[in-house]
Amino acid sequence: MSFKVKPNPTFVGEAKVHVPGEGPKALKLVFKHKTAAEADDYYRRAADLSADGLQSSTQAFAKHLLEVVEGWRDVDTPFSEETFADLLANYPFAARAIHEGYFDSLGGARRGN
Repeated sequence: MSFKVKPNPTFVGEAKVHVPGEGPKALKLVFKHKTAAEADDYYRRAADLSADGLQSSTQAFAKHLLEVVEGWRDVDTPFSEETFADLLANYPFAARAIHEGYFDSLGGARRGN
């Protein structure tokens, strides 16, 4: 197939989530595509959440991540907003891993530091 100027609205990517006692495990996620301008806005708002100290609020950051996460694959529980919040509550650094995994998958390289 030829190169598409308009990308698919969703794509599958991975986040490497640390599982205590097992190390990093790949979490397959269905991400929503964003344009360059939308991705920049999303990235800035994530930085603002972190700077405001709200990242410790699992529900606040879960809501933000749900702007780009539509589902998951090969997980023992069906995807929902509630189970996604449970994932973030159970794995303290999962939110960051998902955020990084999104930008890795969207553009092929991590953004920021």
